[in-house]
Amino acid sequence: GQLWSLLLVIGVGVVITAVFIGRRLSEPLQSLTTTAQKIAQGNLKERAEIKSKDEIGELARCINTVVDSLQKKNVELQEANVKLAETSIRDGLTRLYNHYFFQEIIGSEYHRAKRYNFPLTLLMMDLDNFKDVNDTCGHPFGDFVLKETARLIESSTRDTDISCRYGGEEFTVLLPNTEIAGAYAVAEKLRQSFASHTFHQDDLSTKLTMTVGISTLAEGGINSKDDLIRHADSALLEGKTRGRNMVVSWQELVTWEKIVSKEEKESAERYRLRFQSAARGIKRAYMETSLALEKALEAKDGYTATHSYLVATYA
Repeated sequence: GQLWSLLLVIGVGVVITAVFIGRRLSEPLQSLTTTAQKIAQGNLKERAEIKSKDEIGELARCINTVVDSLQKKNVELQEANVKLAETSIRDGLTRLYNHYFFQEIIGSEYHRAKRYNFPLTLLMMDLDNFKDVNDTCGHPFGDFVLKETARLIESSTRDTDISCRYGGEEFTVLLPNTEIAGAYAVAEKLRQSFASHTFHQDDLSTKLTMTVGISTLAEGGINSKDDLIRHADSALLEGKTRGRNMVVSWQELVTWEKIVSKEEKESAERYRLRFQSAARGIKRAYMETSLALEKALEAKDGYTATHSYLVATYA
């Protein structure tokens, strides 16, 4: 009887011990499993709370280390994505919005203005004779001029205005909630600040002018964002034809054409300006041909090229 009693006590002790050990093992494992499931669902803030020094505790510490590394990489990836998104809509040189973003934003602003009957105006600007800067001072200085131009544009416009590099030496400013009178004021301010500015870098300096074309949603014939762009571009071209360094609106261009049509003639001054524009084009073509010949000479005879550069420098 005593033997059976002893065996019973031993059996009960084994069962109690097994239950105790099982709970000591199952509870941490269950906690670790729950933590792993949350992490797998994307919760990288979750951490295992097991502090024991056994194998389960070591496994929990390893999981926490891996999650810390993943969270750090995730933060770096998010920052990289933000930079990538910013790069996709910004011009690499001037840091203004690029042509792609301009097309997107003018579309959305056009539809918003149409829907709520808000005013909307577009400025299109071009640097006069910018090619001469690249030809005489070099492309690095030309890039400097473009960056300075972007700075002047941003300093002369409001925070709500949207400044973009349209392409090459062309820039645009979209003016939401702005009538034609306000647009003229902004455009003239830009033109004057640009004309009075001296572009200076190291031993190089130059002065330039800017021609601005204006188109507004209130004028006739605007049925899409493309019409708005086309009208501003036509006004800009008219300003170039008249002699540059001026602000011209599409409405002004239409009015002028009506006057010309009514009188059935163009003034001698207009012909003179057009002739000047054509003459500049011929001169530019002549210079481009000369530069092409110069490059060919350089490729053929390096000594003559060096000699020519020295002569030009001393002259």
